Amino acid sequence: MTGGARTGESGATALMRPVALALCAALISGGARSQAPARVNFEGKTINLVSGGSGGYVSYARLLAAHMGKFIPGNPSIVVRSMPGAASMAAANYLYNIAAPDGLTLGSFVRAIPLAPLLGDTAAKYDGAKFSWIGSASSYRDDAYMLMVRKDVPVSNVADLAARETPLRLGSTGPSSEGDVGARVVGQTLGLKLKMVRGYSGTPQIAIAVEQGEMDGMMIGASSLSAFRPEWLSKTGPVRFLFQFGYGGEGRSPQFPDVPRVDELARDADERALFSLMQLPFRIARPFAAPPGLPEETRAMLEAAFLRALDDPALLTGARGMGLDVSPVSGAEISALIAAAARLPAPLITRYTQLLWSAD
Repeated sequence: MTGGARTGESGATALMRPVALALCAALISGGARSQAPARVNFEGKTINLVSGGSGGYVSYARLLAAHMGKFIPGNPSIVVRSMPGAASMAAANYLYNIAAPDGLTLGSFVRAIPLAPLLGDTAAKYDGAKFSWIGSASSYRDDAYMLMVRKDVPVSNVADLAARETPLRLGSTGPSSEGDVGARVVGQTLGLKLKMVRGYSGTPQIAIAVEQGEMDGMMIGASSLSAFRPEWLSKTGPVRFLFQFGYGGEGRSPQFPDVPRVDELARDADERALFSLMQLPFRIARPFAAPPGLPEETRAMLEAAFLRALDDPALLTGARGMGLDVSPVSGAEISALIAAAARLPAPLITRYTQLLWSAD
């Protein structure tokens, strides 16, 4: 299956340009850093950090919980509360519709959450633009998302995968997970035979299935993999990587210089535009938010504490030990990216959502 009807070179270029311009404008606009208002004080209180993700997402949440409180007036304790379900959708819906906007509940989600309503996810009972965005722990500047397979699977590159008659079995937590989405968008656009096997409780469980030969491979971020299978990142490890996407810099990730970026696999401008939209959430790679309606002085205080924690030597030492990329994004930058996505051309959004919600 290819990337759908061709618009002609001028039309395709018109689709691509807003993706790049919107992304650049959003990143430039978020430079200001908030200062913590002194009158907001959380002394003697506990902040619940609702974590909807698994793997690397949980690692980031725990790392922030261990260090962020000392930068909040009153030095409250922060407790991570796991709320799995529907690839973070349960946690996002809870934060938006149930949690009180008092600063005592924060949320950590997978990166697809902010744009889910725009892309037609009816399970999203929220407006991504209305969360009180605190920031992201990473812009994927030192990370990349990968399609990996076991080395005993006879597939060495994307050309081998395209020629394969038997579908490659990839483990997934569910159809809204970013690995599942990435596999569907890339696979259907390029005509690759990928079979998503869903129902795993998290990426560590998928990794076990890969080890046991139950699955051929998985889609996963390098930082997530480093949290529970760092040896897989070695060239002598048991897996190989077929392509990458989402890296926050230009071109290929320096960590994987021999692995083609998905943009390189696009056959025309239409496909490059689709892949650009697919990679937009990676600019808000590890997002944190509070409920809508949070007083601005409280949101600004939490954002300032968040950014200070991510610059704290103790946190950075812990992050290095866990293989986590720390390249902070402010709440303002996340808000700008969501607004930029809402301004993308309707034909591009329509085509992408068709791929996003298509059956295997």
